[in-house]
Amino acid sequence: MLHPVLIDSDQINAFAAPGGIIGINLGLYLAAQDVHEYSSVIAHEIAHLSQRHFARGLEAQRAQSIPALLGMLTGALIVAAGGGEAGLAAVTAAQALAQGQALRYSRGREKEADRVGLSTLARTNMDPYGMSRMFERMQRAYRFTERPPEFLLTHPITESRIADALNQAAKYPRQEYANSLEYLYMRARAVVHYAKTAQQAIRDARTRIEKADSSDNRYLLALALSRGEKHEQAVNQMRLLYENNDNSILLTFSYAEILISANRLEEANQILEKSLRLNPSNAPLSMLLAQSLQQEGDFSEAGHQGSAALAGTLGQDLADSNQPSALRPWHARSFMDSAVQRLSVALQRTIQRDQVLRPHLRRVQRGGVPADYFECGGDAGYRRSSSLRSSGDGGSSRTRGHRGVSSP
Repeated sequence: MLHPVLIDSDQINAFAAPGGIIGINLGLYLAAQDVHEYSSVIAHEIAHLSQRHFARGLEAQRAQSIPALLGMLTGALIVAAGGGEAGLAAVTAAQALAQGQALRYSRGREKEADRVGLSTLARTNMDPYGMSRMFERMQRAYRFTERPPEFLLTHPITESRIADALNQAAKYPRQEYANSLEYLYMRARAVVHYAKTAQQAIRDARTRIEKADSSDNRYLLALALSRGEKHEQAVNQMRLLYENNDNSILLTFSYAEILISANRLEEANQILEKSLRLNPSNAPLSMLLAQSLQQEGDFSEAGHQGSAALAGTLGQDLADSNQPSALRPWHARSFMDSAVQRLSVALQRTIQRDQVLRPHLRRVQRGGVPADYFECGGDAGYRRSSSLRSSGDGGSSRTRGHRGVSSP
């Protein structure tokens, strides 16, 4: 199972780590002009995982360590025997040999990842020429820079590497590949996020619309206007996009996000609840609804939405996990610690808002209050509920207010 991690950095970089982890800098969105170029980098990193390059690298290091150590010991013995320069030369030669072998292995891994990654692109109906375009774009952009981005330090772009990508792509028939509108939306989010000022982002968006009045440029303008606190204009721009495709989770999230920034919380709650009825396990929508409810002052329901989002993410992670069972408790603890922290904050704020519940905080923390104490309305409600249960009449069932959103 893959675990993508998005990193808030404008530097171009992506990496693969053991355990199916793929790290992706937001800056990659700025460099890749379309989804095919972006996917070529991701396919390359997936190839590192599928070909077990990390594990094979460790095995190669172990295999090379003994000859290198023997060479250095031989040089040390020569130095001890009085052959100072000859001994130093032997030590230097052993180190150079080890470094040369490591470099050749690294280049071999990169070449293999390019080949396997490009094959993956073609099998998933992505443009195989996206890889060579991405290589050429990065080479042009950073050819004369003193400090290239980290990705180019670990993945050097050479003419032969570009030529290999072009030759392999030529094996597949040429055809037109459509770009992904949602990718362009995500790229617009990165552009606005890293713009130096909101005013600059607005100017750039308006300039793009003058050249091409497209949905992604309108989306870019709406985000820029929201960042510049021109909330009504931002809402009007994003509403048009949302109404044309209200089934899009990304547009729903973006429209609600802008409504929350405009302090139009009830509207944001309505569209989030509508989308969550269709996508009840969507963590980003649940977390955004929790944020809106918290801003509205409904801390109890905000806590429920936040815990539902975290529980859904945890359940999906554990259900889909291919990792050894010994690692699963660690994942569970990491998610549950976060859930407990968020729920504690929500509980504290709820208690602070209701003076009646203040005296019972200590009893809650000691575990001295039954789980359904608060649902029954405090002491009086709980005594009444207890008497009903003891009499055998459960009364009418209570359902916690979920604002019409089904629990994941």
